[in-house]
Amino acid sequence: MGAFTQDYEYIEGLGDLDQCNGRYGVTPEFPDGIYYYVVTDDFPFFTRCLKGDTN
Repeated sequence: MGAFTQDYEYIEGLGDLDQCNGRYGVTPEFPDGIYYYVVTDDFPFFTRCLKGDTN
């Protein structure tokens, strides 16, 4: 991994998260499933973009 954000490359299908560091899944609050963003221990630590519509 490089030292700069520009060195990061998202590879589709590698891992469970999408390019925005999010995923669709079941949570205790949303047993039918919901899209949510994930904070990770490794880079990219938090979301790099937003998806969907705001309400």
